[in-house]
Amino acid sequence: MTSRIYHQTSSTGESTTTSSSYKDKATLTFTPDASSTYLIIATWLFQARKTGVAAYSQLYDSTGSASLSEQVYYPKDTTDYISGGCAVTVTFGSSPSSQTYKIQYHSGGTATAAIKQARIIAIKLSSNDQYASSTARSTYSTDTAFQDKVTKTWTPAAGDYLILASAVMDHASTKDQATARIDVDGSAQYGT
Repeated sequence: MTSRIYHQTSSTGESTTTSSSYKDKATLTFTPDASSTYLIIATWLFQARKTGVAAYSQLYDSTGSASLSEQVYYPKDTTDYISGGCAVTVTFGSSPSSQTYKIQYHSGGTATAAIKQARIIAIKLSSNDQYASSTARSTYSTDTAFQDKVTKTWTPAAGDYLILASAVMDHASTKDQATARIDVDGSAQYGT
C-alpha cells in the first residue's frame, strides 16, 4: 500500500474578536498534484459570548474566493464552545496553482466571538477512494423528519473501510436544535 500525500496546519490557542468582518484563525497553503482530488477536513471550536448575538465561522477557499461551510451560532449558554468543521472534496486540473484554505470567524454584533483548536488537513485521494459532497446551503424551516442532503452509492470490495461523514448545521433558535445523521442502507448510524 502506498502512503497518503497530505498537508496540515493548526492554531490551537484561543483568539477573540468583536469585529463583524471575518478574521483568519488557521491557514493552509499547498500546491496540489496535477489532475488530483483532495479531501479537505477542517475542525474548530467556537463561542458567542452574548445571548442573542451570533458568532460566525467558516472554512474559506481563499484561492477560489468561496465559503465552503459557514456556520452561524446563537448561544444557549455563553460559556459553551461548540464544534465547527467540515469535510469537502476539491478536484484540480492538469496545472494547479498554489491553493489557500482558511478557518475564519467573526462576531455578529457587539459581542465577543472566540475560536480555538483550529485545524485543516488536505489528503490526496486515490482512484480507490469513493466520495460525494454538496457544499451549497439547504434550508428546512419546519421539517421534523430527516431530509437527504447528499447520497453516495457504491459496491464495496471485501475489506475494511473508513467512512467519513460531515454536515455543517446552524439554526436561529436557542431552544430548538437542528440535528444531522448518516444513514447506511436505511439504518441511522448517528442522530435521532
